[in-house]
Amino acid sequence: MGHLQRHEFEPALQDYLMAKREFDNYYKDEDVVRYDESLPVWVREFTPNSLYTKLLYLGVEVLQKMRNYAAAVIQLEELLGQTAYCITSRGRWWERLSLNIDQHLKQPAKALCVITSGLLDPHVRTGHKLGLYLRAVKICSSPKNKSLKNRLEDVPAVLCQEPPSRVFHGKLFPKSTTAAKTSFYAPDFAENEGLCGVEDLALMHYEQLGYTDGVHGEGATMTTVLSLIFWDIVFMDGIMDTFWSPFQSQPLDLRWDNFYLNRKKEIDRRLEELSNWSDEVLCEKVENCWTAHVGETCVLTSWDLFKSVDHVKSLVTCIGGSVLAKILEKILKDHRHCRGGMPDLMVWNRKDKTFKFAEVKGPGDRLSHKQMLWLDFLLSVGVDAEVCHVQAVGARQLKRVNSSDTKT
Repeated sequence: MGHLQRHEFEPALQDYLMAKREFDNYYKDEDVVRYDESLPVWVREFTPNSLYTKLLYLGVEVLQKMRNYAAAVIQLEELLGQTAYCITSRGRWWERLSLNIDQHLKQPAKALCVITSGLLDPHVRTGHKLGLYLRAVKICSSPKNKSLKNRLEDVPAVLCQEPPSRVFHGKLFPKSTTAAKTSFYAPDFAENEGLCGVEDLALMHYEQLGYTDGVHGEGATMTTVLSLIFWDIVFMDGIMDTFWSPFQSQPLDLRWDNFYLNRKKEIDRRLEELSNWSDEVLCEKVENCWTAHVGETCVLTSWDLFKSVDHVKSLVTCIGGSVLAKILEKILKDHRHCRGGMPDLMVWNRKDKTFKFAEVKGPGDRLSHKQMLWLDFLLSVGVDAEVCHVQAVGARQLKRVNSSDTKT
């Protein structure tokens, strides 16, 4: 790994070949593989073969850096030929394999077959699925591939609705270096002068639109709410090999399908209860958990994201138990793949109980596949969600456009 980071590709290649020899020796031993497969998947991650599998994928990166794409394809096919180790990486492997075959080996027809196989793989989820499908669309719509135009009908479709969008404007602060974070001057109506990030600028504009509260928490906003409603279930006893130490901040199976399956009865019951809780009961549950556990380390909880428990309560009462149950169910059933991609901002108005999810995009930014899928899901369950584009303009232009920020 160190050689790869330092662009020392020949030594990195030797490390990869050594790891490959070790993996091949272990994988030939049926007793070893059989024992590993008998372990819970979250424990199997700590076995030598799992570690070697991760090294083999780093080897793919080395081969690609050395422009040996044919060898990279062979290694990816070997990784995908087994389902004992690193199954949560299969989406990434399928995407990389299809890209190499299409772009570097110039075999678009074969790439389409690979994409179809990837989309049918039960271990491929969310953003990777959409990425594979969009590559298929690109291949079939390319003028170079006229003979493949009708092949898209044979590829399992992964579709997303176009989210609503809004445009805000701001004066961009000149970057001192290309690596510097994009900053804007605070707008004239802001209480504090100075510089702010693109998300903070958007929060100020949403406040002007009547949203009295807001947080920039991305996925942490909903996982914090989740922890306050499901804390006892997340940390419940009696599930084998999920807690090896009293100092753990999460159960070991949290990022696996087994997290939900191991607690299905308790989670389903709580989700049903949550759907029917009144605002008073919801606030009581949140406050009781906050009081009992505030400050305790939990990977799901960002205690400093909210100003106080009352701040959280004002949010959950705006959303309501029924909608919360739908959002939290998605995270509980697939935390690994759904923890990323949630919109940057959550804004709400305590008085009229309105709320909105907003994904903020600065100049030159675009939605990731996971962000597209989360926006699609939120809209599908009736939640107000949109993309907020922040456009950079000069000081003179800013005065003209501030009164005409638009929504489409």
